[in-house]
Parts: sequence; structure tokens; C-alpha cells
Amino acid sequence: MKEYSLTQDTLSVLSKIDQIADIKANQRISEQANQYLRNIGRQLSQIVPSDVKVNTYKETEIEQALETKLSGFLAANPMAIGIILDRFLLSEMQQEAEFNNRLFRFSMCRTVGGDKVPRQSAPSFAEQFKNFQARFPDFDARPIAIIDDGIFTGGTINRFIEEAQQNGVDLSVQKIFGFLGDGGVSRFEKAESANRVADLYEWVDLRDFSIFGGKQLAASRGNKVATAIPYLYPWSNGEGGSLNTSPQLFNLSKAMIEELEQLVIVYQTETGKKLTFRDLVKAGYPLPTNLKKSIPITINTRLIAYLGQIKELIAQEQTRPVYIFDMDGTLYKLDGKNSGFAKSSLEKIVLKNAVRFVMSREQVSFEQAAQIIQTAQQDEIGISNFISLRYGISCEEYFNEVWDINPEGIVNSFRDLKKVFVSMKGRNPSAKLILLTTAPKVWAERVLAYLGIAEYFEDLYTGEKFGQKDEIFRIIAGRYQNATSIGDQIETDILPARAVGIKGIRVAVSGDLPDILNKIK
Repeated sequence: MKEYSLTQDTLSVLSKIDQIADIKANQRISEQANQYLRNIGRQLSQIVPSDVKVNTYKETEIEQALETKLSGFLAANPMAIGIILDRFLLSEMQQEAEFNNRLFRFSMCRTVGGDKVPRQSAPSFAEQFKNFQARFPDFDARPIAIIDDGIFTGGTINRFIEEAQQNGVDLSVQKIFGFLGDGGVSRFEKAESANRVADLYEWVDLRDFSIFGGKQLAASRGNKVATAIPYLYPWSNGEGGSLNTSPQLFNLSKAMIEELEQLVIVYQTETGKKLTFRDLVKAGYPLPTNLKKSIPITINTRLIAYLGQIKELIAQEQTRPVYIFDMDGTLYKLDGKNSGFAKSSLEKIVLKNAVRFVMSREQVSFEQAAQIIQTAQQDEIGISNFISLRYGISCEEYFNEVWDINPEGIVNSFRDLKKVFVSMKGRNPSAKLILLTTAPKVWAERVLAYLGIAEYFEDLYTGEKFGQKDEIFRIIAGRYQNATSIGDQIETDILPARAVGIKGIRVAVSGDLPDILNKIK
């Protein structure tokens, strides 16, 4: 069975706000922190696939396991150094006189774009390595252990070692310790994990489901203040925590925020402190935001007030009227069979581009490449999957090259379509428009821009993201209370939508869409 690993550092997070070393000794806060972890784990268990088990790990459990491994290594090697790649791990151990001068904490976090950068308030990588060399001038002659809370893909470890080499620090790494790990451990001969995960589904630190974490979006000059995107709605669509395909994302986000509220209330009651985001920024935490940075927040905003506003945003989103639009045959027609893709000019251009794609990959003649594409057409998995498997690339990579086509002269739009959308949004300013198409994203974006209506669509679900439209209808039906599907195909646009409680409006005759939209109040 696959595992969803949820690790906790809640007490360390709270301790850092006021540098209260004994916060972990506060029984009520500790109990609430553990209850917070259990409840989030329980909620995740209700929405993950049936072949996934959610396991939660308390920070005391993580600390004890890693301290045992690291202290044993340091005791066996009197000259050894431990480099910790997490801001919270083993903080108490580092304060002990026995280990204080043998441990070094390196600051690194992940950005929205997948890069690794110094955490908020931390110096640059180059400066951190200078500090390391100043503390350990003989580092190249000393055994090194690298410690992190998890080792799976090995990306963080590799990036750290690469940065060290680029800064002239050639480390003699003897051991790599992680609390969780399996796939990443197998990539490093000297790596050990305290807790082996045979088949990982997802691994998330609990703080990333809250206002205390997420992927860094941006940082101020000097890196004193940063913004980050938590793994919940409305900050994100849940991608970081593998929740983006869950129909229950909104309800789950609200439930998780309510659990966090209870923890903050208990913390404030016990400490007598009313937390604001100024407190979080001082402690080195980023301001939570979304990609568009459109959620209001200031450093003087109180946490409890902000969390209440976030719950209101979720409730408002759930009650918005949603209109799901098909693309081919609905927003436009082609010159193919029944105004569709088959035998159309678009299909001919796509196939020619596909042949050229194969020619460039295999250095074969046009005829030979055409034969490969013909074979792909006959395969039940489809051309894109056939090409993806043949060349070891993603379908998206294939689509981006083959479907990057100018719609002019191919797409036959309805007269004054943009004016119709302007009018519709004017009558329904809160309406949310979603495009749902099996076509690739690159083509969908091209078409919407060509038709002049791209700005009206908030979400795009394209062929790279799903197998059947049914999957997306289930997601939308679970999140929104009032949704309508608009399309020309009964079998794919109307019946699957109605099966999950979404209303359906069929565009029966090409050109009917403007009249249909004008009737929507």
C-alpha cells in the first residue's frame, strides 16, 4: 500500500515565534499540536485513494530517531561534523555543549518554480558556505554527516552538494541521515533512513498546509520578507500536497484552517500574546499568498482575523455560478466532418507537424516518419502516448511542438462572440468560466487568445491533465454548488455532467452559443 507521509514540526514553529525554548513543555499547547496533527491526518485519510494510507509522525518521534543516529556518528568520529538541512531539526541537540561546536545548519527551501533558495532572513548560499569555512577551516579533513527529515528523490541533498562544490567546499560526506526515505536512500550508498517508506504517495510537512509554510514565491531585497504559497485553497489548487484532483479540496481546506485556528487560539491563551503576521515575519516565516498576490494581507493583520477571512473566501468560491465550456464545436467550428476535427485542416496540419517531429527525432525521411505516425494512429493508446513512450518524453513536450498552430484560417468563430462574453460577465460578474477540452493546452491558449476571450476563463482543464471529462466533472461537482456544462456533444459534455449533479446545456446547432449565453441571467 502507498503511504501519504505527514510530518510535524508544529511546536518548533510556535517556539520560534517568540524564541520560547520551553514552549514544548506547555502541556496544553503540546496536546493541541498533537491533536492538530491527528485531525489533519484523519481528514486526509478520507479523501486520498483507497490504496493510500496516511501515516502521521510527531516531531518528538522524528527528533529522537535522528538524534540517535547523528549522536552515534559523532561519538564514533570525534572530528566529525553534522550539517542540518532543515530549520527545525535537532535544535535542542545543537544547543547542547557536547554538540554545539560540531553542528552547522544550512538554510535552503523550495520555490514555486522548483528551485532551491535560502530561506527568508538567511544569507546567500555563498555567504553560508563562507560561514561554514570560518567555523571549520579544516573541514576537508573531517568526516561529514548530512541530516534532513526525508530523503526520497535526493534532490535537496544533490543540490546542497552541488552548491558546496561551486563555492569551493569539497565535503567528505560519510553519512546521510533522514527520518523518512526509500527511493532517495537507494541513490546514496552512505544514506540511512530511520523510517523506511516502501511506496511513497506524498510527503508533506504539516506547516505547508498552513500559513507557516508552502513554496516560496518571492523575496524582498535582502531576503528579509518573503511570500509563500501554502498547499491549500485559496492560496493554491492543492498541487503541493497532491490535493489538486480532489473534489473535496475546498471542504478539506476549510477544515484544516479551522484546526489551525484552534491551535492558534490555544497558543494565544497560554502565552497571552495576540499573534500578528509581524510576529511571523520576525521569526523568519513568509507571508502566505496566492500566485496573483490578490489575497489582502499586511504584517499588522491578526492571524485569527486572517484565517476567518480565508474561510469566507472559500465559502464565497463554493457558491459562485460556474460555467464549464467545451471548445471544439462549441466556441468555434472546424472545416472537418460534422464541423469537427476529423478530416479538418487542423488535423492535416497536426499530422504534418507530427511527421516533422518524428523526422527531427530519428533523422529519417518524410515517408518513413509518415509510416511511424500512421502506426501511431492505429495504436489504441493514441498518437501522443505512442510518441511519449517511443522517445521517453512527456505528452506535453510533444503537444507544445506539434500543436503550436496559428488558429487564423482554421477556426471559424461565431459573430461577435467576444461581445457575448462581455455581456454575460456584465450580467453575472461573480460567474466563473472554465474551459474543459481534450485538446492540448498550447492549442487551447492559442484559440482563446485568437477569439479574444482568454481573459474570461479562470481555469483551463486540457488534455494533458485528464483522461476523460468525467474526472473533471466529478472534481467541479464536489467543489461548487451551482455548475453548468455547455457543449455540443451529448455523450461527453452533457450526460457525464448530469450524472454528478451538474446541469447541462447542449449547443445543438453550430452558431447557437451566442443565443444560449444571452439567455443566461
